[in-house]
Amino acid sequence: QKVTLAFSNLLFTALMALISLLLWFAAALAAWHGFSASKALFFSLTVALRNALPFLFYALTFFLLGLLLPLPLFSVLLALIGANQTTMIMASMFFIIFMTVTLPPLLLAGIYASYRDIFSLSDAHD
Repeated sequence: QKVTLAFSNLLFTALMALISLLLWFAAALAAWHGFSASKALFFSLTVALRNALPFLFYALTFFLLGLLLPLPLFSVLLALIGANQTTMIMASMFFIIFMTVTLPPLLLAGIYASYRDIFSLSDAHD
């Protein structure tokens, strides 16, 4: 069962990565360049795969700085102040709300920055 769970997690991660690459630029291409939905999805995937290394670096950095790094630091901080169980639960809820509020705008800013970086170069040659 552990192998099945690990495989299903790996498959889910791969499918989510593919869907993310499909949708990364699709909305901007459809709205600002007038592409049809299928054409926007195709070019979004194509451009994202052509820039696979920067996308991988961005994803790993976002995951590390946005999720993995704050959690241990937050846990150590709570342990240092000697928080009781109620305080830890409330602080954890605050942490989750804080991350829910801060990470999506950072992700959207990254999407917009990558769009401007990739497509402003191709638009300048037209």
